[in-house]
Amino acid sequence: MRCAIYARISKNHGHVSENVEIQRAECEEYAAAEGWDVVGIFEDDDISASKYSTKPRPGYNALMESVRAGAVDVVLVTEMPRLYRRLEELLDLLYLAQTTPLRKIETTKGTGYSLSTAEGIHNAVAAVNGAMLESAQKSERVKRKHGALAKQGHPSGGGRPYGYDAIRAVKDRQNRTVEPNRLVVNEAEAAVICEAMRLLLEGRSLHGTVRVLNARGRRTMTGRTWTTIALRDVLTNKALLGIRSYNGVDYPGTWPAIVSTEDFDRVQLILKAEQRQRGNHLRGRRSYLLTGLIFCGACGQPGAEGEPSTPGAALVGHGHHVNGQLERRYYCAKVDTAGQPWGCGRVGRIAEPIEALVSEAVLDVLDSPRMAELIGEAAQDSEVAELLAGREAQKLKLGDLIDDYASGLLSREELARAKGVVEAAMDRNRARLDKLQSGRALAAVPVGQSIRQAWAAADLEWRRALVELLVERVIVHPGRPGGHRWPADGSELLKRVGRQWHFDPNKVEIHWKV
Repeated sequence: MRCAIYARISKNHGHVSENVEIQRAECEEYAAAEGWDVVGIFEDDDISASKYSTKPRPGYNALMESVRAGAVDVVLVTEMPRLYRRLEELLDLLYLAQTTPLRKIETTKGTGYSLSTAEGIHNAVAAVNGAMLESAQKSERVKRKHGALAKQGHPSGGGRPYGYDAIRAVKDRQNRTVEPNRLVVNEAEAAVICEAMRLLLEGRSLHGTVRVLNARGRRTMTGRTWTTIALRDVLTNKALLGIRSYNGVDYPGTWPAIVSTEDFDRVQLILKAEQRQRGNHLRGRRSYLLTGLIFCGACGQPGAEGEPSTPGAALVGHGHHVNGQLERRYYCAKVDTAGQPWGCGRVGRIAEPIEALVSEAVLDVLDSPRMAELIGEAAQDSEVAELLAGREAQKLKLGDLIDDYASGLLSREELARAKGVVEAAMDRNRARLDKLQSGRALAAVPVGQSIRQAWAAADLEWRRALVELLVERVIVHPGRPGGHRWPADGSELLKRVGRQWHFDPNKVEIHWKV
């Protein structure tokens, strides 16, 4: 008979286990004893066959191709779970047995499953069902174990979080745990975490913080340079607070915290604010200063005499290549990224002059006496702490309301009314926090520098924070610049920006927050 050997192991970290080789040797010996001709050996190393795995099995797929080609009479494995832990895959093989020479599945334990008889098919299905049950029971045992460890505050034993070193569990000769997994502070990495948080709290953007860390030679756990994604993952990990999270529930951990709860919460607000600032059409680093703040005047409604206009659709940023150069533009899209109606499509402007106009207007305000007032608002750390505490109290209140509803103390209508009151308070709290967190950028102006000097040297995220502090929205009205050249010849603004555009600043309307 023509025999195809299949060997598989689920976990082989580092590919150092000999299990697959042992399976193959055992199958080759069995085939030789039976006098079978081995026509193929197929292996999957470090790949699970359970329903919880999404990793492809290239060896198994090659085996199936050989079966489809009519080159296999018997599939040989050491035991059925090596071949199947999912019934739907066995059914595929059963169908192939009806149209190819394949006749049986054999194990080296001497158990054969004929694929041409009802009894053989029944036994094969029963074996796979048993393997599925064993896999499910093992998964439940693992979940219960991790749940128990979490409740006791012990780390899971997987990869260590940045900022900590892992001390592996100590076991006795009977494989019983004598000392569980532990985490201890890695002082060098903890210093990097505190440095990154300090930079963010001082007004740096996430991108700016990454650049500073890399310039100073700070590296990730694997010795690589930092990226915004890697740093965000580290700074949002509750393990830094000495907390063990499992299935959405937080438990006190057995390891020390690296940062304070107040600093951690403030950094989460900063990171969330940066995420909200990015347009849905953008990915990665921001390249447009006014995304989310700039709107179409053609879609909106003109204001009555002395009254501001009502904004239309938000303008989106998009680059076009002109004469080999990338030209950034804001435009009113007719449809959004999902193909749904968005705006009128009538307004489009080059980004640079609009951003220069708004920047100059903001800097003029910040050069005024209003600057001192804004810095005072930015320094209200006590208010930030109070708002953070209020937010936690409101979250607990919501949880209590839901518990009261579940126990029957509140009706559905009473719950809805009470939730509305609490959520409105949370919205006010969030708005005030956002304002204070935007104002923190002012505190990052280096001593001895003017606001214009700091602006020239700053990254786009920091500039955006200052714009958000003052500007509610910018409305761009339709119209052509005609003969307008802006900035004017000989003006101080022209000296600062260094070029002119065909641009009419009267078509741009700035709405201020104050």
